[in-house]
Amino acid sequence: MSRLIVKGLPSNCTEEKLRNYFRSFGKITDCSLKYTRDGKFRRFAFVGFETDENAQKAREHLRNTFMGASRLTVEECKPFGDETKPRAWSKYAKESSAYKRLHPEEEEKTNRIASVEHSSPLTKKMRNESDKKFHDFIEVQKNAVPITSSSNDESSNTNLIEELLSGISGDTSLSLIIRGLPKTVKTKGIKDWFSPIKLKGMKIVRNSIEAVAFVTFFQESDARKALQRNEQFLGGSKLEITRVSSNQVSDRTEDYIHKTREAEVEASVGKILETGRLFVRNLPYTCSDEDLRYLFKKYGEISDLQVIISKKTGQCKGFAIVTYVFPESAVAAFSALDGSILKGRMLHILPGEEKREVEDIGIVGKSVFQKTKIAKLKKDAGKSHSWNTLFLGANAVAETLAEKLDVEKSDLLLGQGEISAGVRLALAETRLVSETREYLLANGVCLDVFSRPAAKRSNTVIIIKNLTAKVDVDELKRMFARHGPVKQILMPLGGVTAILEMENSVDAQKAFSALAYSRFRSQPLFLE
Repeated sequence: MSRLIVKGLPSNCTEEKLRNYFRSFGKITDCSLKYTRDGKFRRFAFVGFETDENAQKAREHLRNTFMGASRLTVEECKPFGDETKPRAWSKYAKESSAYKRLHPEEEEKTNRIASVEHSSPLTKKMRNESDKKFHDFIEVQKNAVPITSSSNDESSNTNLIEELLSGISGDTSLSLIIRGLPKTVKTKGIKDWFSPIKLKGMKIVRNSIEAVAFVTFFQESDARKALQRNEQFLGGSKLEITRVSSNQVSDRTEDYIHKTREAEVEASVGKILETGRLFVRNLPYTCSDEDLRYLFKKYGEISDLQVIISKKTGQCKGFAIVTYVFPESAVAAFSALDGSILKGRMLHILPGEEKREVEDIGIVGKSVFQKTKIAKLKKDAGKSHSWNTLFLGANAVAETLAEKLDVEKSDLLLGQGEISAGVRLALAETRLVSETREYLLANGVCLDVFSRPAAKRSNTVIIIKNLTAKVDVDELKRMFARHGPVKQILMPLGGVTAILEMENSVDAQKAFSALAYSRFRSQPLFLE
C-alpha cells in the first residue's frame, strides 16, 4: 500500500514539516493534515508515496520514532470501504465511546428521555396499566370505550414524529421538540410565543389533530429557557417541550445515510451502464496514461482513455476519463476501484457523461453520403491500416520527380519513348521510398516494427502520409501546434511523408482526431 496514516503528530506540526520528515524515502504524491471544523489540528495525517516500496520503507523506519516530543504511529492506510478498517474511536466521532465520555449530558438526556413517544400522555397511560385499579377500570369500561381509537392516536403520533425527524442529522444538542401545538399554528405564532428568545430554525409537521415542531436555538442558554416553558399554553393547547433523544436521531440518521448511499450507488451504476464512461479524479500529478491503462484494463477492453494534462506544466491535472467497450466492464471497474489507492492517493470515481458529437466544420456543405463516409473514416482512423507505412500518393510522386528532373509534370505522363508513364512513375516511387527509408533509418526510426501486427503503438508519435509535394516543415508543424506543443518532426527531402511527435498523449489524440482525413491543400491527410 502506497498510502500511510501517521498518528500522534505534535500539535504544531505543519504540512511542510511533515513533508520534510518523509521526503528522504521517496517522492511524496499527497500530504494531508486533518483538522476539526473549528480549525483544531487532530494530530494525524495521510502521506502518499509514488510506489509501495517507498511507503513500506518509510513505515519501517519511522514507526515509533519521535517528532519533537511526540511518538509517531505509522500504519498502512486502508482503502475506502475496507471491512478490516478499525472502527472510529476519536472523540470527534459521535458513535465512539470517547465522544460519549466527553458529552455525559447527552447520555444523561438519553437516559432521562428515552424517546419523544415515551413521554407522551398515551405512553404514560400504558405504563399505568400495571396499576391493578387502573387495570380493573379498563376491564369495566372495555365495552363502552373502544381501544382502537387510542391505538390510532398512538400510530398517528408516532408517524408524526417520524415525519418530523426524517432527514434531520448532525448535532441536535440545541434543538427541542414541541408537541401539542394547535393544528393551525403558524411559524410566526411560535416565534412570538418564544419571544424574546431567538430561534435559529424551525420545522413544523401537522395532521388532522395536532402539530409538532422541531426548533433549533443559537445557544444552550436559550434552549434551557425554552425548556422552562414546558406545560404552558398556546391558543388553548397545553404544550409539551422535550429534548431530542440522541439515540432517536442517530438511528434515523444512520438509516437515512445508508438509504441515501444505496440510492446514489444505484443511480451511478445505471448511468455507467448507459455510457460505459468513468470520470476518475484525485489522481496523482505524476500519473501517466500507461499507469491508468494498466490499472483499468484488468476489468475489460478500454476503447478510450484521456488523462487531462495541464498545458503549462505538461503534467496530469488530477483527473481522467476512461471509456470501456462494454458498459459492464465499466461497472466492474467502478465497484472495484472507487476508493482504492493509486500512487499514494485515494481515487474517486464518478459516472462519466455521454460523449458529445461535434460536427466537423471541414465537411459542412457536403452531401449526406460524403458526410457519412468522412465521419466513418475519421471514426476508424485509429485502427490499424492496410496500406504501406511509406505510402506515397501518385500525384506527389509525379510532382517530386518533375521538380528533380526540371521538367513539366505533363512530360512525365505523356508516355513518350519505350518507357510508359506508368513505368516511369513506378520507378520514381521506388526511388522516393528508398530515399525516405534511408533518411528515417539514419534518424533512428526502426521501420521493421511496423510489419509486426501486434506491435504496441505510440500515444504521442504520428505518421503523416499522402502529403502533396513541396510541403514545408514549418507549415506542417504550425498545423499540429494548434492542438498542443510539438516535440519534433522528421521529414525526408521529398516532403511527401513525415513523422511527428507531440509533447503528450492528450494533445496527440486531439490532433489525430481533428486532422485525420482532413483536407490539406488539395488532398486528405492519412494519419497513423
